[in-house]
Amino acid sequence: MRKHTTIVLPATNVEHHEALVDNEVLAAAARLKLLQNHCSTVSKTSALLNTRSHHVSVVQPPLTLREKLHALRKNRSTRARLFHLIMVVVLVFMLILFVPAYVFMRLEPDWSYLDSVYFCFISLTTIGFGDFVPGRGALKGHTSNSTQSYKLAHEVYNIAIVVYLVVGTTMLMLLVRVYREMMEVERRIKRDRLILKLQHSLTDPNMTLSNTPLCIPP
Repeated sequence: MRKHTTIVLPATNVEHHEALVDNEVLAAAARLKLLQNHCSTVSKTSALLNTRSHHVSVVQPPLTLREKLHALRKNRSTRARLFHLIMVVVLVFMLILFVPAYVFMRLEPDWSYLDSVYFCFISLTTIGFGDFVPGRGALKGHTSNSTQSYKLAHEVYNIAIVVYLVVGTTMLMLLVRVYREMMEVERRIKRDRLILKLQHSLTDPNMTLSNTPLCIPP
């Protein structure tokens, strides 16, 4: 008669085996969670790409006579603003560049008109190479022989140059700022017009769709 031998494992080995099993279960659960997150991210990305790839734009119905006149008036106002800006630019450049250049040409004996324009430009734009410096030989042929009167006129001339440079630089900076604000206003007007057209088309029962993407400027 055979005898059955029963092997009894120590308690420490059993606990170690159970700990290994628990670690494997936790690792498998972590891998499953990462896989689920990856699948969710892929599905969201594909849905976003499908949404972006599907461009729908609104085709405007034919404009009425009133709408055409309103658009023409807006175009005229835009042209008027552009014409106003051009006139302001010409006037400012006449006041801070061409007229002072003529004055420098008359007062500086060695300067031509082109040299004077060059000096005014590099001074007002704060480039300042320093190759032309006013006041060195100026007013010699335009004042009397009295040394006192020449010194007084020379000081007044230097003060006038400083005032001209400060005022001219300020006017040039204001001109650049006005131009930037005008461009910003034009972009906002175009964006508002496009949004109004879109709202009008969405509320219009005769709205049709096309495959051309609709781009709204920032």
